[in-house]
Amino acid sequence: MTTTPSDPRRPPTVDDAVQQFMSLSQEFLELVPRLQTYTTGLSARASPPVSHVRTTRRVLVLALSLGRKFMTPGEATYLPGLLERVYTERKERIPFALRRPVRTTVQQVSAALRDLYSTGPDVSHADGTTTTAAQAWEQVAYGHVLHPDHEKWSAGNALAWWATSANGAFAVTRLRMLIVLTRSLIEQLDEEGVFDGLGYLENLWINEDLWAEDGSPVDPETGSARGVAGPVW
Repeated sequence: MTTTPSDPRRPPTVDDAVQQFMSLSQEFLELVPRLQTYTTGLSARASPPVSHVRTTRRVLVLALSLGRKFMTPGEATYLPGLLERVYTERKERIPFALRRPVRTTVQQVSAALRDLYSTGPDVSHADGTTTTAAQAWEQVAYGHVLHPDHEKWSAGNALAWWATSANGAFAVTRLRMLIVLTRSLIEQLDEEGVFDGLGYLENLWINEDLWAEDGSPVDPETGSARGVAGPVW
């Protein structure tokens, strides 16, 4: 990828922010493998394969670590915040027919991110308690991966990973779709001349890092950003 370094003496422009997002989101799509969705093994009567749980845990760690910058308000690459900035600063360049779709996408992505941790079924345990999808994500994220919060860690120490593996495929898959949707919209806006030249087009092809069911690596699949996953609403 050929890019011109930003001047460190000035704040990043919207073009800088979009360029950074395209690069970091490509890293996410390449490094965070797609999870297989299992329709069995998500209740107390059956358990998912050990290989699936092991692989899921690694994917969740990557998704939480690398995806945080796309999900956290205030970050330069927070998906709806970035699109909102593009709309605000480059509205006059956006064709009139695309202005409503851009605004609609901001609202859809914002709502989807708010519900991201709640995606997936609740998990009922043998002692009669229930762990919601949001609770499992919070216990793993803040008690194990991003922070060593003792309260979160102790609350889900025994079952947090198991519960999250049951819901992880839903949340990770949706996050990937939101990232791809945002990338596709930016590509479309770039084609309309909204930006002052982005270098990502020189390296658009994404080599996905895939794992087999036993957790071993497999040869990467090559595809464009649009071919990684399509947005589903």
